[in-house]
This record gives sequence, structure tokens and C-alpha cells, in this order.
Amino acid sequence: MAKFLTGAATATPAETAATLEAAREVDQAPRELSMSAPITTAAAKISPGSERWPVKTGTDRDVGNVKKSMVLSTVRELGSLPRPAALMPATTLNDSYNARRVAPVEVTIWIVKARVTALKLEADGDYHLVLQDDSGAEMVGEIPYPDNEFIASKSPFFEDVKASRTAVNDQFGEIMARLNFVPSGTDAKLIPASAAPPSLQAAQAPVKKIALVSDSTDAFKNSDLFSARIEPAEATITGVGFFDRAHGQTGAAPNVIELHPVLDITFS
Repeated sequence: MAKFLTGAATATPAETAATLEAAREVDQAPRELSMSAPITTAAAKISPGSERWPVKTGTDRDVGNVKKSMVLSTVRELGSLPRPAALMPATTLNDSYNARRVAPVEVTIWIVKARVTALKLEADGDYHLVLQDDSGAEMVGEIPYPDNEFIASKSPFFEDVKASRTAVNDQFGEIMARLNFVPSGTDAKLIPASAAPPSLQAAQAPVKKIALVSDSTDAFKNSDLFSARIEPAEATITGVGFFDRAHGQTGAAPNVIELHPVLDITFS
């Protein structure tokens, strides 16, 4: 299967302006965005997600509407776009959109330049990247695990996601392998030993190493979840717009917009 981005072109300035204007004029809810949902404890075993999973992986009914015209933007600009009323309040799921997209943001491919400042492996198998631009604004980029159980091969994004995941492994694999990880003491994720509470350091918590590449799906599903700040790496990130539910994500934008999935990541 060819990559989805094959043949895609960068939007013209007029097309970019029109897309952003449409995004700003989307029907908005007359209420403030709440980010107060509790952070849930991660599952110990990795398995595909459920919340808007078809949209996150490109198997939804509206995936054919995703344009191959890529719009240049910034982390700050995307984070300032209004959140659609259909997806408010941000802490609550709207089942009507579990397999549907909200135009124009979620049918647009966005390109941003940012620093990748943190990397997490989530319970749904996604790589969770924290993206920060020169303004200090942050947002999230997510890369699913490229296996048919997690992102079906029928997804037009499959090959792009696979390449993006490889790019992250190549960029950060050796760095992660040099770190010592210990249990966080608060959830199911491992964290670098340098970030562990003094009580864990005093208890000499078991040290583990993180390998970003697994030999098989079964091995991956038993991988340790982790969360780590990394030496910031400059990158150009291309991905489909997506409004996630607010649940205490690290690096979440004010409107909880993400690039999900990331279709290309090129490190400088």
C-alpha cells in the first residue's frame, strides 16, 4: 500500500487562509473549556484503544474526506482554534463522533515545526510526543503502533504511521536505551531514575532499560509503559488534525487539539 502522503501538496497561502478561517468559524459551545478531568491510571498491558479509535487510526466513515492539501501552521495557532461545539465539553465523549470527523480541522493535514520534548508509550500502544514551538506553546502528536491489531492495514494512513514510528525509534532508540527507568510510584508507567521520588531512590527501586523496537506484537503488548523527558529534538511534523478528550494529557493544547495520527516526522 502506498503512503497516504504520496502526491500530497502544500496548500497555497489562499487555501491555508481559507482553512484557518473555516476552523475559526466552526460552531462553538457557549461555555469555557474544562481540563479538570482526573488522570486515569494506565493499564499494565498494552491493547488497542476505544475512544474515537476509528478516527485516530483512519478507519472511520469520514476518512475519505481528508484532503491531500497540507496546511502549514504553528503549535500556537492550532492551539488557539476554537473547539467545536459537537465535542464539548472537552472532558466528555460524544458517541456520535466515535467514527466521524469534525470539519475542517479533522479533515485537514497540518504541518508544524516544533521541538519534541517528551516521549511516552501509552496503554493503547501510541507513542505520545509533546511538541513545543518557539512561543512555548505545546500540543500532542500521537503515532499508533503499526500492526493490524492496532491500526488496520486497510487504513490509508498505515504506511505513513509505520514510517513515522520508525523515525522516532531511530531518533530516540539509543538515547532511551542509555537511561535507567524505575516505577513512578503513582501510575503504571516507568520514569527515568533521575525523576523518581526520594522515597523510591532510597528504596533502590529496580532499574529497567527501555527498548523502543519489539520483535513481535505479542512482545510489544507486554512492553513496559514509560514516560520521559528527552533532549529536545527539532522536527517537522505532519499529521491529521484531531480533537482529543481532555484527560490530563502531558503537553495538551488549550483546546486539546492533536496531530493524530502523525503521518511524517523529519528530524533536523
